Amino acid sequence: MSEPPPKPLKEWLGIAETVVKIVMLPAVAIWAVIEFSTGASLDAKRPFLEAQLRYCTDASSAAAVIATTDDDALFRQNRAEFLRLYFGPLVIVEDAVVEAAMIDYKSALDGGGSCQDLQNRSLAIAEACLGLVQSSWPVLPGQLDAAQEAVRNRLLRESDPKAAGASATCAARP
Repeated sequence: MSEPPPKPLKEWLGIAETVVKIVMLPAVAIWAVIEFSTGASLDAKRPFLEAQLRYCTDASSAAAVIATTDDDALFRQNRAEFLRLYFGPLVIVEDAVVEAAMIDYKSALDGGGSCQDLQNRSLAIAEACLGLVQSSWPVLPGQLDAAQEAVRNRLLRESDPKAAGASATCAARP
């Protein structure tokens, strides 16, 4: 049988147990509440965030097809989709940057912008949507930076006069 601990050690263990009860248990409880509320908050936002991602992707895709296709039926189909998103569901989930990019694209589309102009504006929509997703979703800073940099590089490359027209395959339409 072991001997009971010496009295000073026993007192110290009692103090340590009290400190744990007073300090650590509430700290752990607070941490648990914060973790739960963060997860619950994301779960509550998830349908909105998924709609935001879907509508941004659809708008970016429709703008890209309009800017690159020479197929009239595909052009008309994607123009209708772009306008549906422009006047409808994207308005609910977009921020000011996506809104400005969409307005800019529609202005070029309505004004008979060149294929190159529409392609650059399509990339601007993609970049705006990427920024919106990065700010809305709980991603770590920098996770989407590479994608955003790729869009910026393409915008720069496409706006280079030497490359102008190189990727313009659409038939410019009024």
